[in-house]
Amino acid sequence: MTPLQAWYKTATPEQKRLLAEHAGTTPGTLRQIVGAWRTGGIPRTTPEMAIAIERAATELCIIPYEGRIRREDLCAACNGCDYAADAQANQKRRKSR
Repeated sequence: MTPLQAWYKTATPEQKRLLAEHAGTTPGTLRQIVGAWRTGGIPRTTPEMAIAIERAATELCIIPYEGRIRREDLCAACNGCDYAADAQANQKRRKSR
């Protein structure tokens, strides 16, 4: 289960609507991404939507117990991207300071 899926299970309808709105999508589309019915339980979306969801979650301070909502968990292309890997490494360095 990804952090987005964990958050979604406990979020109120208003919280889901706010995340969708900030990400530039609809609550229904967000539900489809989270549900991952067509992708074997693993959320998959476009890089653009994955980035939008990650940024919206950050803006709204949504940090589930399971960890930060990350684009790499939502999009296979983002998961293999050098930029995303560099961002992860930089974040780990900042935490270790």
